[in-house]
Amino acid sequence: MAAVVAAAARLPKSRRAPTTSAFWKPITAASSGDMAARAPAELAGAALAHLKFAHTRRGRALVRVFNPTLREDGYTSPHTVIEW
Repeated sequence: MAAVVAAAARLPKSRRAPTTSAFWKPITAASSGDMAARAPAELAGAALAHLKFAHTRRGRALVRVFNPTLREDGYTSPHTVIEW
């Protein structure tokens, strides 16, 4: 968890998020093979992109399906991502 939080702190100011363990613990607790193979900076970028999307919901149900890019989302993935 410390490596992911440290990586998030190094991201550009516009992409930073809370540094509390309450935010990061559930994210870093997942241990799927795909996540274990990811660099801490990638995990931080994915978590922060999801948080940013959650802030746009404003009580509405939204679904986002996309192929993340480093420039737009702060991380990349070989898979299509679904956020809800």
